Amino acid sequence: MRFRTHYVALTGDIAKMYRQIIVEPNDSPAALCLRDDPSKPFKFFKLLTVTYGTAPAPYLATRILKELALLHQVKFP
Repeated sequence: MRFRTHYVALTGDIAKMYRQIIVEPNDSPAALCLRDDPSKPFKFFKLLTVTYGTAPAPYLATRILKELALLHQVKFP
């Protein structure tokens, strides 16, 4: 019920939000994905966005939203 007491409300698709967060290139080797197909050789993929379902994903998404709000508070009061 508190949602209705605020002057402005925002909504969005949380799962798709994580795919919009680009990982710093220096940190991308920490997020490697291995594709295991018995008929083909192993392949490694470097994940360039935040992965939904990992422990730090909710913190990173919330922190980025706060940072964007601070950066653009003058332009969009």
